[in-house]
Amino acid sequence: MSRSELHMDSFLPTLIRNLSEGMALSMSRRITGPFRLTMTEWRIMLQLAEHEALSASDIVAYSAMEKSKVSRAIRNLVARDLVVREAASEDLRVKRLTMTETGRKRYEALVPRIVVWEKELIEGLEVSEYRDLLFLLEKLNKRLKLMQDAPEDKAAVSKSG
Repeated sequence: MSRSELHMDSFLPTLIRNLSEGMALSMSRRITGPFRLTMTEWRIMLQLAEHEALSASDIVAYSAMEKSKVSRAIRNLVARDLVVREAASEDLRVKRLTMTETGRKRYEALVPRIVVWEKELIEGLEVSEYRDLLFLLEKLNKRLKLMQDAPEDKAAVSKSG
């Protein structure tokens, strides 16, 4: 594809980024904002709900969020007594994060609202379209992982040929 063939309105990374940012803004305005949570804070709480206890490094690895944003959000969550940071029993240098009772209650109050919001978002899709969308997103994620794991020379060769 030559440079003249590249159009932002059909460039997949731009389309996905715009969709992601639009969804985050919508969720923030309607759901997480009234609960005084940023999207990063919400995503951390979601990770902790799924895994019980994680280190900040684990959260970064699972979520692909920026380390600095995660660190700032964790500080805010700890300061507001939504998350607690404790030394891990296997390695005292590692700090494990868990939700406090207050954090769990806030999370549990948010989940039904998030589910309703998601249903509203996808109600314009047929069941098969939604299934296909999830399949295609997973397929793109796997492909991206392969590309990231490939040596730089191999990626350059596959792009040109």
